[in-house]
Amino acid sequence: MTDFTQRTAFLIPCPPQVADAITAFTSNFNLDDWVGDTSFLGRIQADAAQRRPLANPMHEVLLRAIERHPDLADGIEPSDLRWGITFFSHPEGVAVKDYGALSSSVAVAALIQAILQVFEIGSVVVMRVSELPASSLNVKSLSADINVHSGYGGEAYVVSADRIEAIHDQTAVRATYAALSRGEHHHVAEITYSNANGHCTTSRFLMACERGQRAEDRLLDLAMEWLGDDGVLDETSGKIRFDDNDETIESYTSKPVSPAEAAVLRQYLVSH
Repeated sequence: MTDFTQRTAFLIPCPPQVADAITAFTSNFNLDDWVGDTSFLGRIQADAAQRRPLANPMHEVLLRAIERHPDLADGIEPSDLRWGITFFSHPEGVAVKDYGALSSSVAVAALIQAILQVFEIGSVVVMRVSELPASSLNVKSLSADINVHSGYGGEAYVVSADRIEAIHDQTAVRATYAALSRGEHHHVAEITYSNANGHCTTSRFLMACERGQRAEDRLLDLAMEWLGDDGVLDETSGKIRFDDNDETIESYTSKPVSPAEAAVLRQYLVSH
């Protein structure tokens, strides 16, 4: 099976003095080298533990990045953690790129957030990550992976000092692949009904339609049984009357959504 590797390049917008501080710290050694120096790492960890002032703001960045590195939870020693990125001066801030492959896109996003926090940068950083074959693609590897949907794509992280939002295109790819394979299409639907006192209530839900099924027909079927099994359709107004409980379906509408949107909405709306 083909191995995939992650690549990235992006910009951290920041003032020149902040850019200088970051690039000066990483000009001779990248972050992986600094963390791999157990003597250096031990000194700044001891300073932090004793609440002594750290000599460089990047020391605080490193400590925060280590704490948030996902490999730390797997028992990896701090000195063995890696990010796989390097920094360069840029007219608008600091340019960041991988130097072969990212060790963890989640770890890099956390590192960038630590930089934004420590240097009090109000910018929002967009880190796009491409997922590519680690080795040259050939007919044999393509044949082995033609039905695997976890590569040849990417993801993005939108990072601020307060939040990290991950956007994975593979989630959209899988949802779309599954929906098209089953022939499904999805719609957000609303049914508004009134009671004997004229009070109206609107229910919103995610509606799935099978291959060849019209959304209008599916929604009408649901509306006819929404308040009971005795609904009577007024062909002129389109309203549906339920005499047993003196309630009326006033309106029922739907609009299509993509399979990727449906995958998200399923977490928040009832499905029918």
